[in-house]
Amino acid sequence: MAGEADGHLKYDGRFGDPVTLLKAREERDRRLRRHGARAVAHWSWGDLAEPSSLRDILVSVGLTPNSPPDLQHLSSLGRLLRSGRNGTGLT
Repeated sequence: MAGEADGHLKYDGRFGDPVTLLKAREERDRRLRRHGARAVAHWSWGDLAEPSSLRDILVSVGLTPNSPPDLQHLSSLGRLLRSGRNGTGLT
């Protein structure tokens, strides 16, 4: 399994043509699968701010949680991401 934090800002046009960027992502995914990755998961800052969303993404590609989530640390990450102080532009 491989994963990528893939912010949505990349696809709004400010970093180049969104279609070109999406094709580059698809090529990265193909390369990873050619080198043995069974699946490639993508998540955004918003998914990190909502731990159940990230968990669902990871479980959907075959990962199995091996311990309960650390809700205290995960909730503090969500607060930081929502505050916009991390440079993501999320508020």
